[in-house]
Amino acid sequence: MKVMTKVCRNAWIESFLLVQRIQNGFVWDDEVYIEGNKYITDLSGNGIKAIFSNTSSDNYAPVTDLVNSLIYKLGGLDSSAFHFGSLLNTESLPL
Repeated sequence: MKVMTKVCRNAWIESFLLVQRIQNGFVWDDEVYIEGNKYITDLSGNGIKAIFSNTSSDNYAPVTDLVNSLIYKLGGLDSSAFHFGSLLNTESLPL
């Protein structure tokens, strides 16, 4: 019974934190990597090629740009979509 209580408490805390995180706007480097990133707005074949051939940034991260491009395609520049996508990506790492 005590284990179930801990599981329920932890699920409630995680749900509360999830809602808080998703409601935030863009922060820190999001201005550069999301809002000002012209590469994530084009998910065509040429756009994907541009993502993988872009070396103009200090941070070469084509897979991140590709994921951000998918999120942009689904949710536009809605910060909630990007926070949720980031959460899914982070939470799926242990799997």
